[in-house]
Amino acid sequence: MTVHVCGSAKVLPIGCRKARRFAFWIVSLPWLLQTPAEARDGAPAVPARVPAYRDDHLLVKPNVGVAREDIARLHANNHCKVLRLFPELGNLQIVRVPKGATVLDLVRRYQGSALVAYAEPDYLVRLASTFPNDPKFLDGTLWGLNNAGQNGGKPNADIDAPEAWAVSHSASNIVVAVVDTGVRYSHEDLAANMWVNPEDGSHGTNAVEGTAYPQDDNGHGTAIAGVIGAAGNNGLGVVGVA
Repeated sequence: MTVHVCGSAKVLPIGCRKARRFAFWIVSLPWLLQTPAEARDGAPAVPARVPAYRDDHLLVKPNVGVAREDIARLHANNHCKVLRLFPELGNLQIVRVPKGATVLDLVRRYQGSALVAYAEPDYLVRLASTFPNDPKFLDGTLWGLNNAGQNGGKPNADIDAPEAWAVSHSASNIVVAVVDTGVRYSHEDLAANMWVNPEDGSHGTNAVEGTAYPQDDNGHGTAIAGVIGAAGNNGLGVVGVA
């Protein structure tokens, strides 16, 4: 099961009648977080521009299996120094650009070495998206998505959802399968993101009743569907993680 942060998806539920029984359903989140009206109408929400990048260093990721000595020799040949290493990211390195060299020139040299998976500028990005207008997000209830210390909480004890949404807020090709008590697929925050069976228009499977009507009789499955794929920026209720 894969959920794209900030993505759009739909819900295909397989519901059950009793809370103690499980239901299997798929949340297809096609537009979990809707784009601004101007973007939906075809006009870009933010003017397109060439991103700037740091001119004093670049990012280099060695190929898997390449010896440290070979990478060190490559750096030395280009008069570069490793400023920081990230072992948890495949030994990604921040490399200082020497005086008289340019980032793009070094990128070409490193990429042509056959020793690195990639070498690229360290692009500067800015948060370009606004917060969704869903009431429970704006009032701080969804602190797991964005925590500013509201209600006595610990600031930034969250998953940085707004930062992720600034990178991507559409994943129309993502379908999430969930095993739970079903889903209220007519819910105002879920209806737009429900998976639809192209054969019969149903939204999932009820494994207990043996039908294609996974209606939730407990509420838990609907709540979980909302956590994953509640439509965002629609002025209603909550917004899903995706």
